[in-house]
Amino acid sequence: MSRVLVAPDKFKATLSAAEVVTAIARELQAAGHLVDGLPLADGGDGTIDVVLDHGFEGRETPTVDGH
Repeated sequence: MSRVLVAPDKFKATLSAAEVVTAIARELQAAGHLVDGLPLADGGDGTIDVVLDHGFEGRETPTVDGH
């Protein structure tokens, strides 16, 4: 039995990073492997979801004064 780290980014326009982890982990576990899942993001779409899933509590949008 192997221990596998599944740490994907999203599959753009199809699955979130968390959904990719779930799909891959399900198949690896069915084959008898231990799985650790860690959804990741590259700074683009889905980054806020991954950050919030890792325990950060909300987001703040700063206002910038042009002076």
